[in-house]
Amino acid sequence: MGVVQTLRPNANRSGAADFTVTGAGGVAFTALSDNSDTTFVQRTNATVSRSLAVELTSYTLPTGSIVGRVRVRARVVRPAQADYSVQLRRDSATILARMDFSGSAQAAPLQTQESAWFDLDSSLTQAQIDALYQVIFDNATTAGRRATFYEAYTDLEVYDKPTVTVNTPATGTALPDISWVYADGDGDPQTQYRVKVYDSATYSAGGFDPFNNAPSPTWETSGSGTTDTVTVGTPLQNGVTYRAYVRVAHAAGGIQTIQSDPAFAQWTTSFTAPTAPTVTATWNSTLQAVVVTSDGAALPGGLTGQTHRIERSMDGGTTWTLVRGAGALVVNGSNDTTVTDYEAVRGITARYRARADAFNAGVPVSSPWSTVATAVTASDGRWWFKAVTTPALNLGGVRVLASPEVRVEETVGIFRTLGGGTVAVSGDLYGEDGTFAVATSGTVEIAAVQALAYHQGVLLVQSPFGGHEYVRVTGRGRTIEGTAAAARSRWSLEYVEVTIPAVE
Repeated sequence: MGVVQTLRPNANRSGAADFTVTGAGGVAFTALSDNSDTTFVQRTNATVSRSLAVELTSYTLPTGSIVGRVRVRARVVRPAQADYSVQLRRDSATILARMDFSGSAQAAPLQTQESAWFDLDSSLTQAQIDALYQVIFDNATTAGRRATFYEAYTDLEVYDKPTVTVNTPATGTALPDISWVYADGDGDPQTQYRVKVYDSATYSAGGFDPFNNAPSPTWETSGSGTTDTVTVGTPLQNGVTYRAYVRVAHAAGGIQTIQSDPAFAQWTTSFTAPTAPTVTATWNSTLQAVVVTSDGAALPGGLTGQTHRIERSMDGGTTWTLVRGAGALVVNGSNDTTVTDYEAVRGITARYRARADAFNAGVPVSSPWSTVATAVTASDGRWWFKAVTTPALNLGGVRVLASPEVRVEETVGIFRTLGGGTVAVSGDLYGEDGTFAVATSGTVEIAAVQALAYHQGVLLVQSPFGGHEYVRVTGRGRTIEGTAAAARSRWSLEYVEVTIPAVE
């Protein structure tokens, strides 16, 4: 729970002329704030409703704290069938808390009454706290039903900002535990946490902020509850300095939470890891693909199960993606492995890097990334249709009779409303669609194209003009020509462009 701060009237705002003040030097706000049973205010006119608004003492909100809930209180003598309301307002249009009474007299002549706590969707700013005021409405229109107000209060429930201290993780493991110590001055328990791990190259960059528009972390997690320890879920590299940034929060009334400032612990990993492999990349014009070899080394003692991971960059090394099928390549007896990258864009300098992965007592460990190898890709001036998940079906020299006329299909529904008029409802915009007209001759070529035409997976189509798009064949038409000895076919392959199939 937060700490309750009570605000009392300190100035008349409006309506004071409509209320009679007993004691307190005839000043309405003084009578309502002096906690005295001998000073009070009452509406002057016995049969006409009136309101009295008073300013409130301010409260300086500590840095980082928030106001989670508010309520109003009043000490009142309430006769039978009284009708009144006490409200807390931020401005003329915003009521933050209120209590309303209409009905029988209270049991005791003078009684403190209070509203429920009202949760705030967002904390009050200091300027809004300074502008708070309280309004008393006496709405009874029959003599003898006026209430008598002795005091009026506003309560703010203020929550302190929690703090967090991050413990230094163990250096001798690729999957260390990140733990922290949570504290809060009000004793409120932790309800949320967020952890981000960055390497030194990332957190040392200018303008770095771990939780605001930061680059992608090496690993992150978040959750609810009082958890104070998490285990890193992505194997860290050996000999690299990392920081684990932690931010915690607790509930603060309503749907609000109040966050701590981020804290971090820094450490440098030091554990037995594989040796970084050496990578070579060669363009194979026959396959129109890059053949990548990762040459590794024997594992140090205590490590088992060496595999290699190979990634590709097609934008000069800014972004890296896994080469399909190269997430966990098993090495041969010489600790080498090879993968053929059929999906490299033609006409660029493709870059490749590799990493050796292994296990140390069941914990994954990885080598640093290798030195980058490059391969200059080139088009052979032919159409290539490549089955992304079944390279054995890949076919070059496909005789596309003409570049397809490209279109974009959009699902649109037309509805006529009652009373006339039409409404068009647009669906998703898909990728480019079209039809390939393909000629084949001879049983071998016909069979090869037929296997691609009836393939249920995604095809990568590379055109002589630099095109590189992933498609699904959605319609297949075939015209058979020629003779049994000299068969010819013409295929009409309708397609829709799709996103790149997931690699991992």
